[in-house]
Formats: sequence, C-alpha cells, structure tokens
Amino acid sequence: MDSSARPTQTEGTARRRGRRPASEVSGRSILRHFSRCGFGGSSLRAIARDAHVTPALVCQLFGSKEGLYDALLEKLALDQQTQLTELVRLADLAERHPKAAFERWVQMLVQIGPAISDVPALLMHEVDPMPEEHDNGESRIPRITEKLVRPFKRASMPILRKALEAGIIRGTSPDLVFSLLMGAVSATLLAPQISGESPAANMDFRERAAENLLMLVLK
Repeated sequence: MDSSARPTQTEGTARRRGRRPASEVSGRSILRHFSRCGFGGSSLRAIARDAHVTPALVCQLFGSKEGLYDALLEKLALDQQTQLTELVRLADLAERHPKAAFERWVQMLVQIGPAISDVPALLMHEVDPMPEEHDNGESRIPRITEKLVRPFKRASMPILRKALEAGIIRGTSPDLVFSLLMGAVSATLLAPQISGESPAANMDFRERAAENLLMLVLK
C-alpha cells in the first residue's frame, strides 16, 4: 500500500480511535492468533481485536480469512529468505568442513527458533483435523509445507548429508534427522517450561539448548 495515498474513511476512523493504520497491522499478532487457534478456530473479528484494528479494515486489506492466511504464509516465506541465504553458505562450507557446517546449522536453528516457533503450531492444528476445526475439512498442511517447510529442508539437506557421510553425527537418514532435530528444537522452544528453563527468547537458554542438542547427536 502506498503510504502517501490519502487515508480511507476506515483508516481515518481507526486513527481517531487510537488504533493502528492499515500499514501497521501486525503480522506477528496474526501469526500468534492462527498458531493459537488454528484456521478453523479463528475469526476475522478476533484477529482484528488482537491486531488492534477494526474488522472492516482487515476485510478491506485481505478480503477474507483465507486471504489473510495466504498473506501470512507469503510474509513468512519472504522473511525466511535470510535463513535460506545463510543455508546456501553453510552448504558450501559443508563441502570442506562438514562438522563446522553442521554445528553452525544447529546453532542457527536454535537462534532463529523464536521467530519460527509458531510455524510448528500452525502445522499441529492441521494434523488429523477435526471437522469443526477446519472449513470444509480442508487441511492446510500442503500450503504450509510448500511455502515454509520444503524450502528450508531443501536448503538444509546438503549440510545433513555431508555430516552423515563424514560420520560425525548419529543417524542413517538425512530426512529423518532433519525432522527429528526440527521437532526437538520446536518442542523445546515452544514449551521451555517442560525443562524448567527460562523463556525461549533468553539468549543463554538458546545457547545451552544448541550445546546440549549437539552433545546428543555428535559422535
């Protein structure tokens, strides 16, 4: 949206009420809502309330809940480009130093965890969906996988394969190693209370999580 354009009546009303203009609708609050409630358990009214905007403004910007969900996936995919660029660099490093590349991959996974920790929650809402939880019983796993999981996995595979070929980590299948490590990191960051640790946003907690994960998988 052109920020120089004249505000619409809805935007003007939002400003008078002390609410955010359209350009400041929080993608983070939208992600948190969908990850907490799932697609079927969410409503535009509740999403607008969490984002501190009017439902009319959300409809104006995205058209529907489906449009909002797709826009969220597009935004997450765009944000992920930074990680994908770093993975390309680590894959090149893995050709020469597979252990160093793998260690940095694990550290990267844990460090970016707070930014992606809501994505596993999005997936979990789509696993074995209950009819009342999904519009028309439709699972959105294929869309989430295509937009977010598959690109990250594809870029990670060269690093994991080199680590397995060099015999520096335990395991036989890079696909299973990827899934198991992603699950371990996601669960740890989503619920740090299970381990009795401080919140996942704490840097010291993340550093120790990476260190302990490496101890478990390195030979």
